[in-house]
Amino acid sequence: MATYCPEDLASRELSCPICFEDYDIQDVKRTPKLLLCLHTFCYDCAKKLWRNDGSIECSLCRMLHEEVRVDDLLDNYVIIQHLRREFEERDLELARRIDQHLRDLDRLASAPASDAAQAPEDNNVFEVVDLPPLEQVDI
Repeated sequence: MATYCPEDLASRELSCPICFEDYDIQDVKRTPKLLLCLHTFCYDCAKKLWRNDGSIECSLCRMLHEEVRVDDLLDNYVIIQHLRREFEERDLELARRIDQHLRDLDRLASAPASDAAQAPEDNNVFEVVDLPPLEQVDI
């Protein structure tokens, strides 16, 4: 019996069912385009479905859309809004991490040398890595 998994559903809805590429609002070729049958494909794949007679046949339900130009298809704004929210959340998280690192660096830079030497391990910005001698490395 199949089980419902929101992560699988989200990943399927955020990628083109033909080429399996993720939709991308910053790349015109990967913009999600909505057919009248309510199936969504990336712009590039929708263009490949277009026929010389001006029709598009949906590759999922086989519905024939007559007198349609790919450039006139509507963007799937539900997917676009979701992608924008993801970008904003990722940018916000990155900004928070950068801000925290800058505050840590500022605090360490303004602390006396004895305090900086006693700083807790989890506040270190850089990780110390032991490397083997060059003679032991296979090139």
